[in-house]
This record gives sequence, C-alpha cells and structure tokens, in this order.
Amino acid sequence: MAKIIRMSRIAGRVLAVLCLYIGLTLSARLVGAGGGGQSPLAMYGITAFTWLAVFAIGYLFAAVGIWIGSTWGTVVALGIAVCQIVLAMFDIAAIRLPNVDFVLALVVFVLAGALFVIVEIKPFSGVNE
Repeated sequence: MAKIIRMSRIAGRVLAVLCLYIGLTLSARLVGAGGGGQSPLAMYGITAFTWLAVFAIGYLFAAVGIWIGSTWGTVVALGIAVCQIVLAMFDIAAIRLPNVDFVLALVVFVLAGALFVIVEIKPFSGVNE
C-alpha cells in the first residue's frame, strides 16, 4: 500500500507539471506569442479565444490543486481535459488543436483518471497488508 501511495504522489507531481506546462502554453497563445504580430482575438475569434482562456485558467488551477495534493485538482484536470477533447473531436466552437495539444490532453485525461481511481476511490482499502 505504501508503494502505491508513493507512486501516486510521483504521478501526481508529473501530472501537475504537465498541467502547468499546458496552462502556460495556452496562456502564451492568448497573449499572442507566436502569432506573428497578429491579434490573438482576431486570429482565433471570440469563441475559440474564450475557450482557450477557460482551458488555460483551468489547467493552471488544476496544476496547483494536484501539486498540493487536494481532491479538486484532479477533478479539475479531468474535467478540462474532457472538455478540450470533446470540443476538438466534434469541432465545436471552431477550436483547432494542434496534434501535440490533443495528445497532451489525452495524456492528462488518462493520468488524471488513473490518479483519481487510485487515490480517491481507493480500491485497495480493504486489502490487509
């Protein structure tokens, strides 16, 4: 059981750093980094710009929550990743994710889901060691 807890803490730190990275890259896009001098609002449109802002803030909050080991951090990361994946898959709100962002959202979804199952649901709580 101690090994599972230790591994879940390491996975939590990895997930927190990944969420921080995604949140910062989305924030950089929002302020126009890499846009070639074009306004990000004009480049993405109001709907996609709003969704990118929601994703950026959500990932940054999730990173803090996961880093401090709270329950809500994993739930926020899972929710933001699901929203991002669904919007990208069904082409809702004209959000065009680069392939790297889509893969990172899938990785966050898998890691956050596994971390939630291992830590929050505690399937091993009845096992005597």
